[in-house]
Amino acid sequence: MSHIYMAILGLFVLPHLLFAQEDISTSRADSYFKFDLSVGPNIDFPPSRQPEHAGLLSSRPKTAPSFQFKASYLFSSKLGAYTSLRLDFYDEKQTQLYDAGVISDLLEGIFAETFRPISSVKPSVDAGLMYRIEGRRWSMYPSIGIGHATYAAKRQSSRSHTNDDRQSVRVTYQQDASFVIATAGLSANYFISPKSFFTVHTKYQQPLQPATASIIKEIDNVQVEEQRYSRRQVARNVYIGLGYGFLLGNKQKYTR
Repeated sequence: MSHIYMAILGLFVLPHLLFAQEDISTSRADSYFKFDLSVGPNIDFPPSRQPEHAGLLSSRPKTAPSFQFKASYLFSSKLGAYTSLRLDFYDEKQTQLYDAGVISDLLEGIFAETFRPISSVKPSVDAGLMYRIEGRRWSMYPSIGIGHATYAAKRQSSRSHTNDDRQSVRVTYQQDASFVIATAGLSANYFISPKSFFTVHTKYQQPLQPATASIIKEIDNVQVEEQRYSRRQVARNVYIGLGYGFLLGNKQKYTR
């Protein structure tokens, strides 16, 4: 955990070090809009120690391709606000404890293959504040935000049968891996014209709610066994993206 927090601290210290030798006392516009698109890997950081019953929850690949759209409004000489939509593309590995039945599994498989890659999209949205550090061509924006993310699909299944003692046995499985998140990021823009720029994004995502999964066994409507998994560290990840953007309004008036 310590190395993650050190990396987050670096997101806010690095811009000041990089701009230490650059004159950033330019006369800049107080407000303008920025829009950019980027693509890159999303890297998952699963819990280092898996507790009991970790196998109840679906899992994802270590690295997945991602696409992000970000809109920003810089409303003062020091601050701005942003909102972003990120789409991660991966097929979750379902736990074997999820049993929706043969027909449901067949229909889900047909849908997944027919509408790929849409069926593998895991969306996340966030919004927050940015701090402006702007030079003649380079600009950097440390940011913090809050949002909502999906790690795995919400699932529920229930199967019933009668045992040898003629008792009714029901096994219910539930999974919920969609939650509120906090984000910390750093965006760097290099302007290739007064209205357009290349961009690099780095964003760390920390869930504020746990991912949960459980399996409950009942005999004659009386609960006799329960296994539960709940972990807040699920869905910690870092997005690193490269892209292109443009702005509406004048970035700044350079003075020599």
